[in-house]
Amino acid sequence: MKRKSIQYLIAAFVTVLAVSAASAQKPANSAIEVKDDEFSNKLTVTLKEQPVSANLTFTLTSTVKKSGPRSIADLDFAQLEFISTTGKREYGNSDNEVNFMVDGKRVRGGAATSGPLTDKLTHDGKELVIGVIYLSSLEQIARGKEVKMKLGENVFTLDEATRRNIKEFLKALGR
Repeated sequence: MKRKSIQYLIAAFVTVLAVSAASAQKPANSAIEVKDDEFSNKLTVTLKEQPVSANLTFTLTSTVKKSGPRSIADLDFAQLEFISTTGKREYGNSDNEVNFMVDGKRVRGGAATSGPLTDKLTHDGKELVIGVIYLSSLEQIARGKEVKMKLGENVFTLDEATRRNIKEFLKALGR
């Protein structure tokens, strides 16, 4: 009888340790936010605001199907949102793009658009620029040692912390 009690106690202790370890994986100050929707079988991961320059930040959001067969609608991309606080419309051209150079090699980005219908520049002085980027491109960016990003005519260098946070974003998506 005592042996079974000890076994139950050990099992309970191991369970408590496992739950503690699982909850410790994403600290409260993490740059990643994960929403798991059991009803739709979808996982939404958001990379919180990342600084690109003194007046430009970006966020990433992607929703993927957690399990089961994938359909053509399950595209592997993330929505990319830039917020510029210069008070001007710098990225509002319809032909603007965001592209990358990773360790000297071009990595595909995509269209990046802005306009009065997508932001409140006249009210809050912030321009919202929206685009999409393939997760395969993000994987190349995350692996890079030197990453330059061109948005419109402006070129920025992504620092190590931002690249590390992109890696965590991809990891949370299961990539």
